[in-house]
Amino acid sequence: MLLWAVIILDLGAFSVSLPQIDDKDFIDECVREHNSPRSAVHPPASDMLYMVSTAHLSLCPTAKRGIRLVLAIKTDENCEDVAVGRDHPGSGSFLVSLPQIDDKDFIDECVREHNSPRSAVHPPASDMLYMSWDEALAVTARAWARHCDFQHNIYLKEVQRVHPTFHSVGENIWTGYPPSIFSVKCAIQSWVNESKYYSYQGNSCTRVCGHYTQVVWANSYKVGCAVQLCPNGVKTFTAHEGAIFVCNYSPGKERDIRKSYNWTPDWDPASRSNNFVDVLIVRPVVLILTCISAYAVHYLYPDVFCYE
Repeated sequence: MLLWAVIILDLGAFSVSLPQIDDKDFIDECVREHNSPRSAVHPPASDMLYMVSTAHLSLCPTAKRGIRLVLAIKTDENCEDVAVGRDHPGSGSFLVSLPQIDDKDFIDECVREHNSPRSAVHPPASDMLYMSWDEALAVTARAWARHCDFQHNIYLKEVQRVHPTFHSVGENIWTGYPPSIFSVKCAIQSWVNESKYYSYQGNSCTRVCGHYTQVVWANSYKVGCAVQLCPNGVKTFTAHEGAIFVCNYSPGKERDIRKSYNWTPDWDPASRSNNFVDVLIVRPVVLILTCISAYAVHYLYPDVFCYE
């Protein structure tokens, strides 16, 4: 009886620590142990969705474009916490729907997320211009993003090849994988986070802060962005499928900016197919029609081509 009492007293001295809902190991184990039997059902399920925890979501909401499912969540100071997509039936890959440059929600978010830190600079700026969307800059951003190369556009110094009217163009680039983690808010926030390395008084950086200074550059008033899926990876960053997000900027100059553009950079990978069509089909057809026209004129009016 005394022995049991001692054991009970000893047990009472123990402190049991149970995990909280924000415990990463606890979350990972819960998700893992749920998904293990889900992936082992027999016969295999083609519509089985990957299960995740939504115990804590940060300030970056998932986008509402297309069919999406939260796959993974991670939160840090760079706002890298959004993962959206859907399992591809019968495979381990994901179908990710990334916005196009004419997507109104995408445009509005890009403009809003740029103007927000611009209006919050300290000390306040008296000459800060409101930033708005420029379609040609978005076309340039999309053209460079299609290269899936994590370096600055090599044509930026040849301004006539990156914009039809502006004399200078700036650029910020974000990339990540899997592509489902992309979020306009988080990508731009990662640039804005560099503000802690910038000194306004000394106009200098203790670490990389050029992305931030480009976002809040007072005279810049036009922005155009694009995001691109890179199935074969992003050069100089990862061999895994990823996404690359490019924003181009132009300084404040009084220009007559057209509302729509047929202009496309001559180095855009997507324009190469059009060049092939032009060379292989359009030009030969035009040449043939020209010859036929010349023959018809000569046949109907033999004296027209008369040389003495």
